[in-house]
Amino acid sequence: VFFHGTLSWYPNLEAANIIVNYLAPKMPDVTFLIAGPNPPASLIKKINKTKNVKYLGFLNNLEGWIKSSDVCIAPIFRGGGTKLKVLEYAAAGKPIVATFKAVEGLQMINNVHGLFYKCVNEDFVNGIKRLLEDDLLARELGQNAKELAKKYDWKTIGEKLYTVYQKALSMLK
Repeated sequence: VFFHGTLSWYPNLEAANIIVNYLAPKMPDVTFLIAGPNPPASLIKKINKTKNVKYLGFLNNLEGWIKSSDVCIAPIFRGGGTKLKVLEYAAAGKPIVATFKAVEGLQMINNVHGLFYKCVNEDFVNGIKRLLEDDLLARELGQNAKELAKKYDWKTIGEKLYTVYQKALSMLK
């Protein structure tokens, strides 16, 4: 189960702590991978005491790690802006378990593009377990997410922006 983000940014650090303190103890047979730069020493200390959580550091091959994971998670509760980690998970066709905050603004539909929850509780845990046990559901959600992610591809966005600029320029003539 994979999660990544800049760990000096509080929402990502909070998510990493949720993984270490709550999710990992609830699923001792599952390996959790946390990646990203700038973790505080306190987080590394906790990870080192947890048997089923591994810190990978900054990854040059982020896409490869995402693709080799069974499930990607985003237990995010704060922050705004573009939800790049979720889009990266979706573009790789991975099944996603996340909070509604983590997918806010992405037009993702619960039980279609991933499993989404208000908070990280027993339901969130069961969502991860469900995707780890049900290959068909995991593939279906991952494929649906991958299809949706195409809307956010830079080429697609660039073409739409080009069309808008062309219209605006033609109105000036």
